[in-house]
Amino acid sequence: MKKTAQLSLFNFFERSYTEFSRRKNGSQRQRTYFAQSNEARREHEILLKKIFRVLKISQFDLEKYVGQSTIGNIEKHSIFVPQERNITFRRFWLIVDIKSAYDTLSFEMFKNFMGNALENGILREIGEKCFTPDEKLITGATCSPFLFNFCMANSLDKKFEEYVSSRKIVFTRYFDDVIFSSHKPFGKRKRRDIFDIVRSFGFKVNTAKVKALDLGRGPIKLNGYFLSYDKKTDCFNLSLDRQYLCKLRAKLEAVKQNEGAYSRAQIDGSMSPLIYLVRNFKKRRHLRTSLLERNVLDLYANYTISAPSPKNHIFF
Repeated sequence: MKKTAQLSLFNFFERSYTEFSRRKNGSQRQRTYFAQSNEARREHEILLKKIFRVLKISQFDLEKYVGQSTIGNIEKHSIFVPQERNITFRRFWLIVDIKSAYDTLSFEMFKNFMGNALENGILREIGEKCFTPDEKLITGATCSPFLFNFCMANSLDKKFEEYVSSRKIVFTRYFDDVIFSSHKPFGKRKRRDIFDIVRSFGFKVNTAKVKALDLGRGPIKLNGYFLSYDKKTDCFNLSLDRQYLCKLRAKLEAVKQNEGAYSRAQIDGSMSPLIYLVRNFKKRRHLRTSLLERNVLDLYANYTISAPSPKNHIFF
């Protein structure tokens, strides 16, 4: 990058972002984030509209590039059996974490992945407003999730789709977490092939977080949800982490005693994963809710009339 371009990039970056660090998911490792100014947010919204217009991305394409919900990714691995009004899942799973994916995606890599899809003027604007002076994607910027997912959808995802199409494997990706499921185990050869695909695009595999799981041996954790199989009833079920549900119950008990303990927005935000799970997945797929889930829904129903009636969530 030329010196004048570096200066322009640094000027926008310096006045638009405030750097801070925090621990991720309770780990000891600090991760760097950037809080953007209102000016930067407005600039990013305008830039996104430009990108959508040039790339001819419609509202129907957004899920692919902006990223769908975690439960939506899990649902793609399910097989619905209409005759039995039930769903099944494949037994074997492989979870692959792409190491420091945001930091790895440099502006140079972004340009290579985009090819000739964007004109130089927009590319220059993206480099100036969405990447740090050392050309790393800004964590916390409005455009960053879209740019990251767009690059992945046009590089890694396409290669994975080619790989799994002839092997009866299903794959989904939620940002830097890639999930594979199959009726057959993921042996060394399959794992090596998958790792090689990740590395071929300049990314690294976080081998410490790679998990080869067997649903036949017990519940498995996927994107914050637990998938389990009951051999006695031959049924599958999906639920939230029990610890998360207990925290939800504690919050609802707290606002029951003191309405100011948490705001309405905080309660609704915390409840959204459970409500989505019950309304859009369990009810539609005829899965049962646990006693703890019903208890939390009861408390929420008493807290706000917008909560679903508990009677609607007892399926079996």
